[in-house]
Amino acid sequence: MRKPHQIRQDEIREYWMRRRAAWERKKAWHTWRTRTGYGRLVREAVTPEKSGAAEAKTQLTQLRLRAGMTVAQLAQRMRVERSTIHRMENGARAHITLNALEKYANACGFEVRVEFLESMKEKVPYVKIEG
Repeated sequence: MRKPHQIRQDEIREYWMRRRAAWERKKAWHTWRTRTGYGRLVREAVTPEKSGAAEAKTQLTQLRLRAGMTVAQLAQRMRVERSTIHRMENGARAHITLNALEKYANACGFEVRVEFLESMKEKVPYVKIEG
């Protein structure tokens, strides 16, 4: 018959074995992902390179700098985290909504105007930020 302190030790041992197994699974996933370039491939597949959205993302940093604001100041004005601003500016967010774009531009003191232009290939919305 087991004593009470032995039961507790068995429970603790099982707990730590489960934690270690979870850690090893996480480590194996991270190792596979970094060696195969999985994260990079997914980002490249999701983010369109030459579209109106990609062009708008490159303009975001320029808007903020023209307004003379730091990332922290803009984040405070928009009431979001600084990491959100970084993701928007660096293109880590695959899709930026028009609402988020308007919020960003208004915080910098600009307006967003959406125009539809004729295109040789297809009709796509063109976003132009004025200020």
